[in-house]
Amino acid sequence: MVYAVKAFGFLLVPVVILGIIMFFIKPKKDKNVVCLPRFMALLGAIECTFFLVPTFICAYTDQPVLLPTLFLLISLLGVVLIVAYINSRITYDESGFCAKSFFGVKRHFSYGEVSAYKENMGEYFIYVGKKRVMVDKISLQSGDFLKRVKKEYSKCHGGAPIPEIKKSKLDIFKGNVKEPTSFLIVFIILGIALIAFFGFILYYAYLNPYGEKNTEASEVQFSSYEVGKSEIIMHSTDKELYKIRFIDPDIYEEKIAELVSSGEKATVYSVKATPRGGDDFYCIKSMSAGITEIFSFDESNEAHRLEYGNLIILPIIMGAFYLFWVLGTIIVGRNPHRFKKWIVKLFFKNGYINYTNN
Repeated sequence: MVYAVKAFGFLLVPVVILGIIMFFIKPKKDKNVVCLPRFMALLGAIECTFFLVPTFICAYTDQPVLLPTLFLLISLLGVVLIVAYINSRITYDESGFCAKSFFGVKRHFSYGEVSAYKENMGEYFIYVGKKRVMVDKISLQSGDFLKRVKKEYSKCHGGAPIPEIKKSKLDIFKGNVKEPTSFLIVFIILGIALIAFFGFILYYAYLNPYGEKNTEASEVQFSSYEVGKSEIIMHSTDKELYKIRFIDPDIYEEKIAELVSSGEKATVYSVKATPRGGDDFYCIKSMSAGITEIFSFDESNEAHRLEYGNLIILPIIMGAFYLFWVLGTIIVGRNPHRFKKWIVKLFFKNGYINYTNN
């Protein structure tokens, strides 16, 4: 799995370079082209790079595979911005318009085929039968294109205005909030991210115990050791650094001292760690000398759970705030007239509440 993450990460590097190049290429001025502004390509390249770096760091330092996978998935948001800038655009003239989708698929329409439009705060949709074309309002020439569609539609239909779709099918706010679908999408995305975060911590702290299958076995002779605050640091005769971490050193120091003084080789199961700004070392997960067990997998896993298990509190607290925010937004959005305006402003920016609905 980690090899797939590395390979896919390298495939994204040319996309980042392309995004930077596209930012510096000034497009030809064309009043009849609707496209995203150039800064979207640069923003996508920056976002993708920002998360690709920790992706590679985690992938090459033997971190749990879920961690680089999570960073890789987040970096794809930057790729979406770059691809959207390159592909998503509309060209139009007096006879009709051609909409190029995110995947580069072109669709040609005449103004007479248009059936309706729907306008939200951040984007609008042009409906052509069962199909629809989305136009983000930050796109260049987006306002001029909508005016052209309305004008040409009116010409094709004897002066009649183009029908406007007012209410969303996914309106959980009973028509009191503009762009209700956008709120629903944000709820879902944040909920999925929170569940993924909770799942990662749960997996890392509790569900991925160390054993012979996910550790490296070796025969090691130790020449010296040091006692730290919550660890024992050991030096091998071949100049490698080993550590038993997250323990009470007093419990294990006597056994370690006997092992070092005897010069006997120990069977060690360990995981290599590459700390930021420090020397590489092997984190010991199990160690025995002959028939004497010095440090077991059970003890290692228990120490790991005690060290990282408390992190599970973080997504629980975040989940509580998330539920409060979602429930509060829905309750206030469905009944804005029942709450004071300062309470409404806790959940909605100015302009989102339609006070004239009731």
